[in-house]
Order: sequence, then structure tokens, then C-alpha cells
Amino acid sequence: MSLFPPDTGELLDEEAFDKRFDAVWATARSRFFKCEARQTYAEPDDPSFQAFARGDFAEARRLVVERVREQQPMYADALARGLTLTRVRVAELPLTPYLSEYEIPSYRASQELGERIFVATTDRLSEPELGDFLLFDSDTVFVHRHDADGKPDGAWLVAATDAAPYVALAERLLSRSRQLEDFIAEQTS
Repeated sequence: MSLFPPDTGELLDEEAFDKRFDAVWATARSRFFKCEARQTYAEPDDPSFQAFARGDFAEARRLVVERVREQQPMYADALARGLTLTRVRVAELPLTPYLSEYEIPSYRASQELGERIFVATTDRLSEPELGDFLLFDSDTVFVHRHDADGKPDGAWLVAATDAAPYVALAERLLSRSRQLEDFIAEQTS
């Protein structure tokens, strides 16, 4: 069975994915898990990404942290409902400027809002192929699609009956990762 892209599932364009995500987020009962495996992404319509793309890293960090903090009501609602919010960032070393100058500041802001952030470096993983996916509870999986430049391009909604391999993958990734701050300390020492 191929996980990336999945062999089965409903293909959603970006608009359909956003609607389904919102519906699933509102009804999730216990877990939200996100795996990010790409080393760079493109968000050409986002001012923080635009600042990053033109090399203004300080402005990019300021804007991306501001954007994350604006999501505080969403985080608070999820935590009040008892969701654990966990993200594993798969990272190749050395880090890309995108990760070090843009994503890591956003992760620190996400942690302030209650998300647990972990980093799994590719040297500690045995998975031959990884992709970005979201796991809600143990039965709803979205596998992200991106175009060649890394711009979001919808997702596959994996059938609940096919979610078990993603649940197992999430557990393996967590077992081979370390907390964000520990990872950062290792990189700066």
C-alpha cells in the first residue's frame, strides 16, 4: 500500500480540502497530528512568505509569528475540547533557510498556544518515502498535495478503513523525534 500518494481516498481540491478540514477540526475528539516532510513550501499570497522570499527574514519572522498568534481562538477551542495538538517536522540537515528562518519561529509561536512540536531528522528515520499528512483521532487522514514549487494543491481524504498505517507512522515519527527546543539546542551547540 502506498501512503504518499495514497492508493485510495477522495481527491480534494484546495477549496474542498479547506471545507472538510474545518468540519473535521470542529468534531475531532482526541488528537490532531501533523507531519511536515517537505523542506520548503510556497505561500505566495501570504505577506510573511513574501517577506521571506525577498530575503527580509526579520520581517518574515515577525509576520509569521503574528499570523500564528491570530489562530489563538482555534487553538484554545481545540485544547478546551481535550485535543492533543502535535506536529512532527521532518528535517534534513543542514536546515534550509526556509526551516531555520521561517518555520522554526512559527513553531515557537505555536508552542506558546499549546501545540507540541517535535523534530525528526532524516538520519534518524527509516521511512523511504514521507509526505505531509494530518491525522485526526485515529480515523481521519488528509494527505497533502503540493505543486512542484511547494504551493498547496489540495489533499487526499483517506478512507477511515485505511487510516491505520498513518496512525502507526505517526507513532514511529514521534518515537524517533525530539522536542523542538532540544533540537534547536543541538543545532546551536
